[in-house]
Parts: sequence; structure tokens; C-alpha cells
Amino acid sequence: MSKITRGSRSSSGRSNNFFDEIYQRRTEIEHRNKIFWESTAKYFDKAQRENKMFQFWNSEDSAVRSEKAFAREQMADSMR
Repeated sequence: MSKITRGSRSSSGRSNNFFDEIYQRRTEIEHRNKIFWESTAKYFDKAQRENKMFQFWNSEDSAVRSEKAFAREQMADSMR
């Protein structure tokens, strides 16, 4: 018995069309999976960056610097 593979010629073009459809469907599925995982990775990378910025802005160091800057502005306004 001969094994039918992609690109082989059989007496009917029907089996070739069948294998071409399988190959095309598999390629489309792989493409959709790639797009899905790339967009998922981008989403979580963005969420991680935003989380780091949130942690930075809510850190104790940031609060102290903000209070010092506010106090400097108040002193500058009072001297005018």
C-alpha cells in the first residue's frame, strides 16, 4: 500500500484537495494561535509596566519627595 502525502498524485484530485484543506486549516489555526499569544504577552507586559509605575508613584519615597516639593512651592508663594 502506498502512503498518500502532501504533494503526491493520486488518481483522484479529491484526496489532494483534502490534504490541502487540512494543511490550510492547520496553518490558519497556527496563525490565530500566534496572534493570540502575542497579544496576550503584550497585554501582560503593559500591565506589568503600569503596575511598576503605580508602585513607584505610591511608594514612600515618592510621597516624601512630593511633600518636599509642595513645601518648597508654599514657601516660594509666601515670599512673593
